[in-house]
Amino acid sequence: MKNFIIILSLLCFCQVASTQQFTWNISPSYAKAIEQSVLAEAKTIKDINPGYPSSWIHNHISVELKSTNSGAIKRARGNDDILNKDQKNILLDATTGTEIEFAIKYIPKNALSQTKEINFSYTIVPTMEAEFPGGEIPLKAYFDELFIDRIPSEKLSLVEMLDIIFTIDKEGKATGIQLISSSNDEELDKFILDTISNMPVWKPAQDSKGNMVGSKFRFMAGTNMGC
Repeated sequence: MKNFIIILSLLCFCQVASTQQFTWNISPSYAKAIEQSVLAEAKTIKDINPGYPSSWIHNHISVELKSTNSGAIKRARGNDDILNKDQKNILLDATTGTEIEFAIKYIPKNALSQTKEINFSYTIVPTMEAEFPGGEIPLKAYFDELFIDRIPSEKLSLVEMLDIIFTIDKEGKATGIQLISSSNDEELDKFILDTISNMPVWKPAQDSKGNMVGSKFRFMAGTNMGC
């Protein structure tokens, strides 16, 4: 996880264009990240989620674990915060990009007549994140040239929020490019989508075993952003 955080801090940055209003950033696209090595060694829920409030719980009713990857779903149910064999097997089989979800029903110590529920999830991230050729500075220069040299500042000033997600696959190519939020300028949308599609081949991400894996990124740009 330490390696992931360091690389995330290098990749996630804002560049202010000449208008001093339009900004952009590109970063790995994960809500809550966890490395596969952490899951492989986990024996309890707290090993996965250090903030899990086990001291509040009088009794567990059910602990459901669900993994989802490319539409394939696996489930296993337990009775307490100690992971059972089926749950551990799901975690051991999970690969980069898999979403791990927990749904826990329990009775709290301060209200024995009530049943409550805790839900949380993580996405398994690469041990070593994908990298643009040459690193941060060339990546910054690539998009600087895109916005400052090719797109008129008056057009950029009209863009509130452009949001695009894409995957750098195991060959280092940008794939699965999706427009999440349009710039409201069809020509500009297409230009930026094509620019992302035509990026140089990246150094692919790697999992804990050194295998090349896909990695998701988010590109955001507009005047309605903060750094």
